[in-house]
Amino acid sequence: MKINISGLFSLVALFFASQSIRTQDECIDMCGGRIDLREDCHLGRQYDQPLCPPCPESSGIPIVRSRKIECAFVKIQPYGFVRWEAYWDTRQVIGNRENQRLDFPARRLPDIFGADINAHGQWQMTAIETRAGIQLTGPDWGCIKTDGLIEGDFRGPSEDTIYGFRLRHAFGRVSWDTGSFLFGQWWHPLWIVECFPNTVGFNVGDPMEPQARDPQLRLTQRWDWFELILAACSQRDFSSFGPVTAISPAPPSSIYIRNAVVPNFHLQMRGYFDNALVGIAGDYLRLTPRIVTNNNVKTDEHINSFIVEAFGAVVHAPWSLRAKVLWAQNGNDQLLISGFGVRTVDPVTDRRTYSNTAAVAAWLDFSYIFCCDNMELGFFVGGTKNLGSSDRLFIDPTTKLPIIYAFDGVAQNLDYVVRFSPRYIYKRDPIRFAAEIEWTRASWGTPDRFGRVRNGCPVDNVRTMLALYYMF
Repeated sequence: MKINISGLFSLVALFFASQSIRTQDECIDMCGGRIDLREDCHLGRQYDQPLCPPCPESSGIPIVRSRKIECAFVKIQPYGFVRWEAYWDTRQVIGNRENQRLDFPARRLPDIFGADINAHGQWQMTAIETRAGIQLTGPDWGCIKTDGLIEGDFRGPSEDTIYGFRLRHAFGRVSWDTGSFLFGQWWHPLWIVECFPNTVGFNVGDPMEPQARDPQLRLTQRWDWFELILAACSQRDFSSFGPVTAISPAPPSSIYIRNAVVPNFHLQMRGYFDNALVGIAGDYLRLTPRIVTNNNVKTDEHINSFIVEAFGAVVHAPWSLRAKVLWAQNGNDQLLISGFGVRTVDPVTDRRTYSNTAAVAAWLDFSYIFCCDNMELGFFVGGTKNLGSSDRLFIDPTTKLPIIYAFDGVAQNLDYVVRFSPRYIYKRDPIRFAAEIEWTRASWGTPDRFGRVRNGCPVDNVRTMLALYYMF
């Protein structure tokens, strides 16, 4: 049998050429159905041939849930840490998950002799912040990269389910040279991953630092030193406080943004300069507090709110500095002390109008890294002030107070909160040791007709915290 050597060589060469085309970074012109290998792909020439081999016959299998990835390898990288912590407070505090997250010290509560019931310390030892996740990388679409992440911890989705596993992050992302598109649950854009307080305590600066993890769509585009972020978000674990409940104080719920039928929109602009980052952000939130009144009358109530923040971070080895200032209307879903109140009430239908309360906040976080990057000394300092409402609020005839929906159901009674927390961290992989002393002062009073807190009475709490980590 004769073998056509030249023909066989041509077939082999054609095979390897086709493999080379399909394995190198390819910028694909999807509209023309051709492969356009541009200079970004470092191949220096163009090919004009069909994008893919002939399609096989349809399998008839639904694509979303049943079909496996057939085109490339997906890298899976687990990560996380085991965290033990113990903390001691000098008085009763308001927080969550057995007060593992400390928001602010509880107000003075006199007994029949005038003694402060809440002037009593507490402590706890816990491991609920233990965290695990997987980082997913690939497959790539030529010059376009794909990745994803799934992460959870054991704080539970509610106070009653503490030590239960809960979802923190779950997103997919498509990236190109100058930007990315993210879909899923991730940090709300008001939380800046490159600029946040690096505290040991789980509160990470709340109620001065906005923080939430929300379902979202996020587009990021960068031009040289300038970056633009656009996002549309919903709410899940971090939700707004409002009136739709028989429980007092009302727990947070996503029903208010769901009934608004409008996403939470976000716009952010950043500038990168050597080892520094500066930026500004604006956030718009629309809520529908009720769709039916207490008199069983259909209503279409709504409240529009805005948050504006400016931030900056700089790294100048061996130290780094991060800072933020913000003004926030109705920021209770972001763990801020502003909310919204009832402005008017129709005496016949019980239809209501609403007005925002606002707050300002600022913080600074400093780190000094030394001893071959194995030790850190740092501190956090911050504060927030309740500004009340620009409108006169409705006074409840029963309580003689305005009806205000705010963080933890009680933040409408806060005039201001300030905090200072120095820290020390030691690293010897895979172990970390951390110690922090957190002093927090909260001034409690009574809101007036404009939601401004009067007759404030400050209370202090000092939390001493120790933590050990096993990193993986």
